[in-house]
Amino acid sequence: MFGFDIGVTWQWLIAGLALMALEIMLPGVFLLWFGIAAIVTSVVAFLAPDAITWQFAVFAVCSVVSILIFRKYVKKASVEGEDNGLNRRAERYIGRKCEYRDGKVQVADGWWLASSEDDLKDGDKVEVIGAAGSVLKVKKV
Repeated sequence: MFGFDIGVTWQWLIAGLALMALEIMLPGVFLLWFGIAAIVTSVVAFLAPDAITWQFAVFAVCSVVSILIFRKYVKKASVEGEDNGLNRRAERYIGRKCEYRDGKVQVADGWWLASSEDDLKDGDKVEVIGAAGSVLKVKKV
């Protein structure tokens, strides 16, 4: 139709789709970028089917560029190193005021064990000043 040999084009396209399919089945996000590079290379193969050297060069460059862009995006979006308190729920309650009852305090939707250096009685108003594991440190307000 166009005078192009689309056999090489299909090979790159199928390779790209196969790599993307493997990405879905395997953990990680590594084969996706090679799949994208192979699909881009299939366009080059369609335009210049006899330039095998250029096709491999385009594949290599597209692979590296797509991986570098991905790494830059992931590094930017990463929360690694940030202190988000994900596994330290008790520390999020520091500063909250609540009522002391039977060695516990109710904060938000849960009851927490409470420890204090003050002499506390049931019904005393307390403020959370710290946390040690799952025990809230409180002081009388």
